[in-house]
Amino acid sequence: MKKIDKLFDSDLFNISLRIKIMLVFILPMALALSFISYVHNQRERMELEHQAEASALRLSDVLLATLNHAMVMNDREMIMGALNEVGGNASIEEVWIVASDTTVYASTDAKNIGAKLNLKAPGCIECHQYSPAERPRAMHMWLGKEFLRVSTPIPNDKTCQTCHSGNQAHLGVFLIDLSTADIEKELRSDMIYNVVVSIVSVLCLMILAYALVQWLIVRRVDVIRAALIRLDERDFSARITARWHTRDEITQLADHINTMAENFAILQAEHEQRDRVRAQAIIDERERIARELHDGVAQFLGYLSAKIGATRMALKNKKEEIADKNLEQVEQAIHDQSSEVRSATVGLKLAGSVDRGFSANVREFVEQCNRLDDN
Repeated sequence: MKKIDKLFDSDLFNISLRIKIMLVFILPMALALSFISYVHNQRERMELEHQAEASALRLSDVLLATLNHAMVMNDREMIMGALNEVGGNASIEEVWIVASDTTVYASTDAKNIGAKLNLKAPGCIECHQYSPAERPRAMHMWLGKEFLRVSTPIPNDKTCQTCHSGNQAHLGVFLIDLSTADIEKELRSDMIYNVVVSIVSVLCLMILAYALVQWLIVRRVDVIRAALIRLDERDFSARITARWHTRDEITQLADHINTMAENFAILQAEHEQRDRVRAQAIIDERERIARELHDGVAQFLGYLSAKIGATRMALKNKKEEIADKNLEQVEQAIHDQSSEVRSATVGLKLAGSVDRGFSANVREFVEQCNRLDDN
């Protein structure tokens, strides 16, 4: 699987999803159709060759009976007439009668009559490499062109022994050479037909695969991608509308994305609500501090101004006791006001550390109060 992943990660497969799926779907189908066509063609070849062999063997047996009758009658014209009649068939290349001494006794090709065959030459060695018991009657050969040679031994029957020695089991062999051109022609036409059918089938499958991929995957992925882009832009109102009428993993993915978007929207609303509450709390705290400053510091400054004025008047009238008392009151008021300011500062600091826990805040408050008492 890792090698397949690396293959698809390469630049060679940097193509659209449609093409990738079509390649994965169509290529194996095309290979399968090609393999099926090849197997069918080979099977048809075997059947046609088997039929040709069977027909040639039957023809050879029938012709052998005719030749035996002509040989008994010692009628050479009958023999040649039978050979020429059989040789007139368009699928038969040549008909031979070869004596036991390898001399061509009769043939549809007159120039071969009387010729002596070399058993080690091509055309003979293919059959004579087998023993007589194992020698096949039909063999495919190639002498410039492919043909099927059917050999039928001519037995030395009792009727033949009046002219021939009884020591011979066979008087010779009767050969029929059949052309395989018709078979090849039929196989070629069948192969062309299979190739055309395969190409049409692959094209139809490509169109069907493209339509299915477009309908089941690509258009739905495009909808999901558009929704994810909106979510990435912080538009949490984006939803995937189920415009397809099927339930599968992609539909489940769309449902999960919608659920995620709804959760994001809820979190955003809660976050905005917290921001509004925090902003309102800041405004309220500022108003509270302003009131405290007005009620506390402003009044203290007014009191301080009045005391300083009274002290100045007492000093001017040389009433030192009154001036000293006023200064003592001012000193005490400053001390009290300073304690209130520090206490307010401690409260503001503690308000900024509410997340540390109740016990930690209590300890911090006690420590700050102790510092105020020390001062």
